[in-house]
Amino acid sequence: MVALFLLLSCGLQPIGSDACNADAQCREAFGFASACSDAGTCERAEAHPRCERTFPEDLWLRPEAYSDHFVIGSIFDMEADVPEVQAIQLALNEMNSAGGLYGSEVAMVQCDYSRNLSYDQLNETEAVQETADFLADIIGVPAILGPGTSGHSETAYLWLEGRDVLLISPSATSPNLNTIDGDISTDDAPGLFWRAAPPDDAQSVAIVLDMESRGVSDIAIIYQDNPYGSALAELVMSGHQGPELLFAYTDDNERTAAIQSAGADEDVQEVLFIASDVQDVVAFLNSAALVGAYEDKTIFLTDSSYDQFLLDNVSDSVAKLYPNVRGSRPTTPSGAVYDAFLIAYASAYDGEDPSSGAYNAYAYDIGWMSLYGLSWAMAQEARVSGTEMARGLRRLSEPAYPLFVGPEDWLAVVDAFERGQAIDIQGASGTLDFDPVTGETANPIDIWTIDESGFTVVKTCDIEGDCQEVGP
Repeated sequence: MVALFLLLSCGLQPIGSDACNADAQCREAFGFASACSDAGTCERAEAHPRCERTFPEDLWLRPEAYSDHFVIGSIFDMEADVPEVQAIQLALNEMNSAGGLYGSEVAMVQCDYSRNLSYDQLNETEAVQETADFLADIIGVPAILGPGTSGHSETAYLWLEGRDVLLISPSATSPNLNTIDGDISTDDAPGLFWRAAPPDDAQSVAIVLDMESRGVSDIAIIYQDNPYGSALAELVMSGHQGPELLFAYTDDNERTAAIQSAGADEDVQEVLFIASDVQDVVAFLNSAALVGAYEDKTIFLTDSSYDQFLLDNVSDSVAKLYPNVRGSRPTTPSGAVYDAFLIAYASAYDGEDPSSGAYNAYAYDIGWMSLYGLSWAMAQEARVSGTEMARGLRRLSEPAYPLFVGPEDWLAVVDAFERGQAIDIQGASGTLDFDPVTGETANPIDIWTIDESGFTVVKTCDIEGDCQEVGP
């Protein structure tokens, strides 16, 4: 039904008389958004309602002006994930301004999977599937950036299986995704699912250690029953030594019931809330603020909660809980690359501060990762597709050749790849040291608190689990 809806909603306008039997032939002849009609002629595909946003903004209005551009896609929640999309767009714009790639620039079709009746009646899972179809089959992108959550990333990957499209997420951290594209990464099978953020194994260790350091033994875990929530809850349970109450939820009613039950238990010292969607965290805090018992319990949140969207959307009554709230996230280190990202982002987006989101720097890095994959494929492969781009991502962790994410080292990356030289990329989010076997990376974990002025990191735990307090 999803595929049928896609075909019916995608109008076609004639653009040429060339005979065709596949969309790829039309894209070769006429460029972006050219498709082969049932009549066997090349025609112009219309924008899908969920994919009308683009970079550049007039991509749909003047497609003929971008016929020589490389086009990639993105799938995000365009209500909550705007900063991540802007960070990706910043990377593409910087590369284009730094000389492009072999005389061509990169464009992006941005799709929205949020549940929004102004588009249609699709739920989020169906919207991920439909937009993935549109990007892969109608636009013919070799790579899709996003989605941001583990569950939606799993949906997109499995839905796209067999179509040779690379998926790169900034923030899908579930360990269930570690081997979704194979147990090991090789040049022959480099894997088509990549992520800049590390899996949640280290985050679970940091959560348990932080609880132990504060003498917390009796906890309740309320978790979203999806690949992210269930996997992280299981990891915390395996490390925690004290009594536990578990509440899985799949909808608003079950979440509300869990909040009430955890609050009513007088033995529970701390409530760990795990959700992949920041909107769920907002709903949790708004509800907990109405239950008096939560004023006497600590609340622990996870990485999806470290987001300006939360601070902007919780009710005023949540402020009384702020002294009880702390959380975890993969660290965003200081340093020249991160500082350059902060400055460039603020300059591009009217002074907005990207440090208020846990994964904005990671999103910037995956924007550049997609460009590195394109560069490798153009220099060393016979074609540009997901597999060829993924082979390029295996060339980002060579210690002997350090380079930095961003426009300053872009031409050096292109030059290295032309010579077949692997590089070692330092990203805004940290070192992008992908394990050559697993394809995964690792970063320390920050512990943060929250008050009316925003988020404050108070502790950092390295990948071995050694935690150090962070001073003011």
